Amino acid sequence: MASGAPKQVLAEDLLPAVHGVTAEASTHPVTGAPTVVHLPPSA
Repeated sequence: MASGAPKQVLAEDLLPAVHGVTAEASTHPVTGAPTVVHLPPSA
């Protein structure tokens, strides 16, 4: 687990460990807000 600002804790390596999902974490190009996109399970 991690604590802090969303930009710090929404890291791609933490998402599977904490939430059990594969996802891509990035920064929205217009707003600068953290964005998470869930990815399909690996085949």
